[in-house]
Amino acid sequence: MKLKLIALATFAVCGSSAFAACTTPSTNSDQLVMECAPFSTVHIAGASAQAPALHNLLLSTSAVFDLTKAIAIVTPHTGSTATKYYASKTSSSLSSSTVTTSVASSSNSGAKNTVIYLGFGATGTTNAGKRVAVVYNTSNGSFAGVKMMTEGATVGTVTGTGMGTLNPSTGLTNGDELSQGLLTTAQAAANTTLTCVKTGTTSSSTAAAWSYNSGSPIIPSYACTGNSFNYLTTAPAGGSAGVQLALADVAPKQASLGVLTAGKWTASKFPMTVTGMQGFGIMVNNKALQALISREVTAGRLSSSCVAANIYGSNEAVTAAITAGNSSATLLTAACQPSIRTSDMNALVRGTATAELISGSSSDTTTISYYRRVPFSGTQAASNILFAGQAATEGFSTATLAAAATGYTAPIGTSTTGSPAATIDSSGNYSYTSTSGKYKNYAKVSGSNVISGVSGDSTTYAFGVVSLEKVWTAVSTGSSGVSGLTGGSWVKLDGISPNYDMSTGTHDTKQRTGMQAGYPFQFEMVAIKNAANGGSRTAVVDAIVTGLATDTYNLPGIAYIGSTNSTYKAKFYRGGSANNYAPLTSYDTTAY
Repeated sequence: MKLKLIALATFAVCGSSAFAACTTPSTNSDQLVMECAPFSTVHIAGASAQAPALHNLLLSTSAVFDLTKAIAIVTPHTGSTATKYYASKTSSSLSSSTVTTSVASSSNSGAKNTVIYLGFGATGTTNAGKRVAVVYNTSNGSFAGVKMMTEGATVGTVTGTGMGTLNPSTGLTNGDELSQGLLTTAQAAANTTLTCVKTGTTSSSTAAAWSYNSGSPIIPSYACTGNSFNYLTTAPAGGSAGVQLALADVAPKQASLGVLTAGKWTASKFPMTVTGMQGFGIMVNNKALQALISREVTAGRLSSSCVAANIYGSNEAVTAAITAGNSSATLLTAACQPSIRTSDMNALVRGTATAELISGSSSDTTTISYYRRVPFSGTQAASNILFAGQAATEGFSTATLAAAATGYTAPIGTSTTGSPAATIDSSGNYSYTSTSGKYKNYAKVSGSNVISGVSGDSTTYAFGVVSLEKVWTAVSTGSSGVSGLTGGSWVKLDGISPNYDMSTGTHDTKQRTGMQAGYPFQFEMVAIKNAANGGSRTAVVDAIVTGLATDTYNLPGIAYIGSTNSTYKAKFYRGGSANNYAPLTSYDTTAY
């Protein structure tokens, strides 16, 4: 007998009596999600920075799905809230807003960071007309995905929250390997109905139904119970246990030290494809921004017209300053954007810097706060490579963070057992404060927490590293003053801006002009396939890898290798074949 669905007054939810057993729901997204098991399921894990690219690939092209048939998204949800996706395929964000639901939620971080795309295979593909599910788990970033792929069910879990030790190779944490689940084949055959609430809307209150209009389908989203499925140990409907595709900001051998187990990744078992150049930015809070501007003005590197005390990184901050009495408050411009040197970052991430480095004043006693990502993060690995001296260490557990290759100094306070030791709070985040109290290191579990941590810090000089693709707008846009960095600001690195066209001073919404000018914080990102893939899943994986490497989507923070479009193309690389330890090199063979 079918389970009854939850009914909410504010959401349109279809009752279980509305359908017969799973038929062919070519026009019915409710049935596709709640009554049918997929014919083919592909499990992807890894970098959250590549989520927008995957989203656009799946919903804006016919690479995987037939856009003339029902399409739906099962969204992340926590407790009484769920993510509400934009209803059309032109969604610009994977987390537009949240809505209230009464669907039960799992406490594990994997399910909270998993998105499932459902539809029918595109015409002309192996899966044409058959139900296809693409599951994407971004919990803890790039190397959580790589670890799940290469180590499979053996990854285990660490007791408690947080990474726990200097060398977290013993396993993942807090249910990273658990993802939202769909109906199994057996459940669908027994006419079981998945309990879901429809959250995708076309207005503030009306739940969307799938529809097709001249190639522009409306794509509803759902929050569903049944979201603690372990794809590593249990084969989903139309799939096999394990990860079929991992997306990473840098290659497996460049993971932060101690994250992956030696010998598990090999190119023959898990072939790798470079999909483009990924950019990263250094984000600072307003307090650090103004101090850096003051330093640069004093040194003669910025004009004296850049009055530090009047410059803020977002419209929100400008408005707040005016309200507080600073009538001269103005928004940061390209001409006044300060620069941090690579040598500055070397000291900042290692905890050897003092406030003088930020402000230029030897009497400055302000605390410096470093908001960083956890060791599994590809963003953190990229930062370690460029700023902490990690080079050719092949990030496996045989070379621990405590005894790394010559020249590498781990970000200070990243261990609960080392010296100095970090502590872990109730949310599983590292924190470390130096004995002088003038340096703090926080390891947050998601990139959004780095952004909110930096922008929400008003008392210290706060900074962090964030991937450029993940932040859609680098300065405030529109009259509402909504900032992609929620109050923080990008700064130049070695004199090159990540978000301004320095020849014109205009804001580059794609955050690529700087990368084309030799902005140093860019690396070759990769897609890693499981050679054991077979059958219907191979076609989906291959279509995704090919699609991610094309410039069709023109996404922020990515320069496309091989593109013939002069505004999209990558003009620099790092050695080719994801050799990110190599120097940044221009395609005209000039090394930087």
